[in-house]
Amino acid sequence: MRIKATSSMRIYPNFVSEEEEASLLAEVEPQLKRLRYEYDHWDNAIEGYRETERDSWNEQNAAVLKRVRDMAFQPYAQLLPRAHILDLAAAGYIRPHIDAIRFCGNTIAGLCLLSSAVMRLVHESRPELQLDALLERRCLYVMRYTK
Repeated sequence: MRIKATSSMRIYPNFVSEEEEASLLAEVEPQLKRLRYEYDHWDNAIEGYRETERDSWNEQNAAVLKRVRDMAFQPYAQLLPRAHILDLAAAGYIRPHIDAIRFCGNTIAGLCLLSSAVMRLVHESRPELQLDALLERRCLYVMRYTK
């Protein structure tokens, strides 16, 4: 598996297959279809999104999420009980923000499904330090807070 990495971010291309992507989407789509796209967010970080959480998955999808956990987190890490699902509208976007460790922990892992995206990371106190990360469709990305 080809890995693209920095000291605090790793991208695993083609982490899920097209079949696994379709299975994940088939399981969450009925729940997402009942939601409308939102255009305001409690901390103004996201525009044009639908979101939900899940704590149980069918057998095939549970196996995919176990692979995510095994790849992204330390063996005895305290994990949040639910997977967070975020769907951006075609014109939706995520504004620059810093995720709070107390809410997210020191590791954030995500699957980029349906389309590729560019994630721009900007240093909090030195905005000239930037990283544009290409998140190809079906990749896993893992970001870790390091001091």
